[in-house]
Amino acid sequence: MDAVRAMVEALDDAWSHRWESLQGALADLGDAEADHQPAAWRDEPREEGWPLPGTVRWQIAHVAHCKRHYADIAKGLGEPAPEPRERVPLPTLADELQALAAAHAEEREAFAGLRDADLDVVAGGNMPMREFLAMAIRHDSWHASQIVLLRRMARAEKPTA
Repeated sequence: MDAVRAMVEALDDAWSHRWESLQGALADLGDAEADHQPAAWRDEPREEGWPLPGTVRWQIAHVAHCKRHYADIAKGLGEPAPEPRERVPLPTLADELQALAAAHAEEREAFAGLRDADLDVVAGGNMPMREFLAMAIRHDSWHASQIVLLRRMARAEKPTA
């Protein structure tokens, strides 16, 4: 198996593995859990056009935003990193989840289009593509774990009747 293919398979696992993945972390997510803001984040300023900080919805928007940027960096192999695309606010959780899935597909396609020889080329001006792909995979795993924790906090902080 070539190195790029192995890394794309690891990205696939971080996205959709049946146990530890973004899709697993987001399974059966509803608006109440997605929009719950734990107390630790309530004093954080809200960025214009972004969901409330500390919410699962913010995590979804952030990961989608990063995946689009990572795809752009991979497509511009060897070039300076482009500016991140502007975030477009989305009205519903279903829209955010659909945007995340589309961003993942775009990222995966960009990564799968690389060749093993590309892994030593500097990505976005600051690290070899090999390191960049590994970072993108870790990023998915990191945020999947944060989503799981935020959902658990939402259930624990849910007011009882």
